[in-house]
Amino acid sequence: MEIFDEFDVAYLQACKYYENPAENSDIRPIFLLLIGDINTGKTTLVVKFMNYCELIAKQEDEKYSENDVIYIETPVHASFKRMFASLLERLNGNNQAKLVKDIHTDRLIDLVIKELRRRKVKILFIDEIQILVKASLDDKEDILNGFKKLANQSQTRLILVGTPQATELFKGTRWVDERFRALVLPKWKVNEEYIDLLFSIYQAYVEYLPDWDLVNKQGMVNEITARHLHEMSDGRLGKLIQIIRTAAVHALSRNKTNITDEDYDASKTIAYSVKDGKIIESPISQNDAAE
Repeated sequence: MEIFDEFDVAYLQACKYYENPAENSDIRPIFLLLIGDINTGKTTLVVKFMNYCELIAKQEDEKYSENDVIYIETPVHASFKRMFASLLERLNGNNQAKLVKDIHTDRLIDLVIKELRRRKVKILFIDEIQILVKASLDDKEDILNGFKKLANQSQTRLILVGTPQATELFKGTRWVDERFRALVLPKWKVNEEYIDLLFSIYQAYVEYLPDWDLVNKQGMVNEITARHLHEMSDGRLGKLIQIIRTAAVHALSRNKTNITDEDYDASKTIAYSVKDGKIIESPISQNDAAE
């Protein structure tokens, strides 16, 4: 996937800088915006990339650090100060409310930069960035300028993640230059990459559902099932994961070792949650089922 490659380039550039800052300080940080509709799998892709970075580090006999790639969600009702207080809280555990009250915003940004450099953070994912659209005009401008300062002075690569509404943040923004690239996450097509994805999902469930016919005895993904799932999910990765998860729980709760059409169909009308260590099955509304 081209988007995954863009993440990889950003990660490797940051690694190169930290290997020898004196020689690589001229590398201008990449700034990415990942855009996708609800349930297209933006967060799933981010988690997959984080797992990939861990795997690469282990293969190259390097100690993987939990700070290599950091993920955070934009705080609800984000203000200039609250945005950077939440970042600092994620990095050093300080209480966000206390930070907002006691520290000047410019000082907050400097502390975030210090923590990013100290921990040698390679990539910082900031999800749900479309929340900032509702912020005041001054807050939006200050937050985006703060992001630019973070990227320039920390060498951490920032990747903002959000829905198409997030593009409104950058209309007329003065600092957007050639380093800034918007990446649109498309719906999945029934191709080799999609088939590989289904196979990896199958491997995660096969221990519990040994008779699941998503993959046949020859180790090939069942094309009919693959197309059926694609049609049900409308090519949206997040929706696909939700369908399979619900279908799997539905099958297992009925002591089945295979997922059938009945289980897939159950995802249209049933949702599962966990309460007091027990799985709770409840009906979902038509509006929720359509999302």
